[in-house]
Order: sequence, then C-alpha cells, then structure tokens
Amino acid sequence: MWKYITAAVVVVALYLFFSHAFTVGEIRRPRVIHVKNTLFEAYMDKTASIIFTNRYPQDCRVFDYTNHFVISGTNFQCVLAADSWDYQGASNLLALTTDKMFLYIDGHGAVLASHYPPGYDSFP
Repeated sequence: MWKYITAAVVVVALYLFFSHAFTVGEIRRPRVIHVKNTLFEAYMDKTASIIFTNRYPQDCRVFDYTNHFVISGTNFQCVLAADSWDYQGASNLLALTTDKMFLYIDGHGAVLASHYPPGYDSFP
C-alpha cells in the first residue's frame, strides 16, 4: 500500500516539475521573438536611413552596438543590441549582426542564438 502511495506522490511531483518548466519556457519564448522582431525592425529603419526609436521601451532598450565577436572561427560584427529584455542578469544583451544573425551576449561571452537563448527552451 505504501509503495503505491509513494509512487503516486513521485509521479505527481514529477508532473508538477515538468509542467512548471514547460510553462516557464512558453512564457519566455514570445518575449525573445518580440525582441528579435523589434531589433530587426530597428535594423531595417537604420539601413533605410530612418531614425529608429524604441517603440516598446517598457520591454527593452534598443541601441547602437558595434562590438565584434568571433564564434567558432566566424566573425560577427554587431549593429544593434537590446538590453533589459529578459532580466536574467545585469549584463546580457540580444544583438543583431550585419549578417542578420542574432547573438546572445552575457558575462561569459557571445553565443549564436540560432533559435532561443540559453534557458529559453522548454526545459531549463
């Protein structure tokens, strides 16, 4: 009898853990997509010689960012970046390069954000 109760409690605990992890990922992913779209829109404005503005200042701050990074032997020249977009750390940025690639930049360096930054997939 006790082993069935213990098994049920373990199953419920695992269910709650994984459902919470899935929910966190589902909340964070739209934020990444929104900031990527905002950066790309600002990039298009900048290339068309239009002054870009922070259309959603409550979400992130878009600014000129001209740092250069080398990731796995590939050079990336940044054009724009957004900060204060995920509040995971004081010094993390989502940057857009001249090749229209996105980089996730934190205190440890730059990572190519081909899909979602670290910690934004379904299970942290």
